[in-house]
Formats: sequence, C-alpha cells, structure tokens
Amino acid sequence: MVKQPLATINMNIHYFAPVRQGKLVAKAHVIQQGYRIISAEGEIADEEGRLLAKGMATFKVLRNQGGSKT
Repeated sequence: MVKQPLATINMNIHYFAPVRQGKLVAKAHVIQQGYRIISAEGEIADEEGRLLAKGMATFKVLRNQGGSKT
C-alpha cells in the first residue's frame, strides 16, 4: 500500500444503473503498482448484487523530490 500522495492521471467511470435505495457495496483493488504509476479499478453494487458503476484509474505517485527527478 502506498502511503504517499497521489495525483490522478486518468479516470474512467461507467454508470450502469441509478441508486434507488438501500446500502451500497464498493470493492476496489490495485491492478498494477510500479515505482511511479499505479493502476486500480473498482465496482459499486447494490444490496442485491446489481452492478451500478465500474471505474478504472491511473495515478502518479508524488514522491518527495528532494532535488531528484521522479
């Protein structure tokens, strides 16, 4: 897990259905984590398991630059 600030490079979200009521379940995981770039995806479903939205994003890790290039 990265405990440094991130900047969003790209994000795509697909909405499949509206939220009507009840609880939502969100799941996310890192697809790939490099030294500078992290890719992750996530899904949101309702209580019945109906997929409401799915997204994917790419982030740049903002490391302490301290005079070095990142």
